[in-house]
Amino acid sequence: MKNRFIPTIHIMEMAMAKERTDFIAKQSDKIALRAIDRNGLMVGREFDNFNAAIDMAKDYWIKGFLYVEAFCVENEKFVVHYHGVKNY
Repeated sequence: MKNRFIPTIHIMEMAMAKERTDFIAKQSDKIALRAIDRNGLMVGREFDNFNAAIDMAKDYWIKGFLYVEAFCVENEKFVVHYHGVKNY
């Protein structure tokens, strides 16, 4: 049997916290989407359209990603528009 690395919630939260910090520092006006799969790989995309970002976040969630988040900076405040974490 092959040993598989499945990231813990703590590891995923630490990775996502770094992504949030980097995104805030970049001062982007886009909506960021980050998703972590069962192998610990992170997918990142940025959108101009709010609805497209949320729809894609839902797609990643349905496809089985363990951690999915869509966020942006609005009026100099960090806002999370979609957040999902799965326990396994």
